[in-house]
Amino acid sequence: MLKDSYFNILDMEKNDNDILFHIELNPSHKVYEGHFPGMPVCPGVCNVEMIKECVQEHTGKRLFLNNLSQCKFSAVITPTYNPLLLISLNIENIDGETIKAKGKITDPDGSTTFIDFKGEFQTK
Repeated sequence: MLKDSYFNILDMEKNDNDILFHIELNPSHKVYEGHFPGMPVCPGVCNVEMIKECVQEHTGKRLFLNNLSQCKFSAVITPTYNPLLLISLNIENIDGETIKAKGKITDPDGSTTFIDFKGEFQTK
């Protein structure tokens, strides 16, 4: 789990199935010692994990990523330049065990999209 160590959820806004998470990265997290020394960037797998953990936060269920139909990395997230992020998601509970999510990670004003995401999660 990366929540509360790699990143923190500062706020969560809900509007039906649309959820907006205000995220703060921890630039001193150990992952940046190897990715990359002197010029830290957020690993793609950590970005996808942040999305999963936000979906878990909303649903209250432990999940695993079952299907990743889209994951477009458009820009690099650097924790020193981009410590604050927005994760906007549309979350749909399909059958109690399958959760569909689509959304994106952007900078706080929405001018830069870092990741576009569509996937399905299953409860553990």
